[in-house]
Amino acid sequence: MKGYIRIHIREVYPLHEAPEAHRFIETGHGRGKVILLVGDQP
Repeated sequence: MKGYIRIHIREVYPLHEAPEAHRFIETGHGRGKVILLVGDQP
């Protein structure tokens, strides 16, 4: 896998749940990225 990186996605939140996502990040317990979804998702 030379030349590649792996991204660990911990949580995915819709944009309207941004305050909850922020609280999750502040806990410091999560490893990985927190994603906010913007717009309509299938």
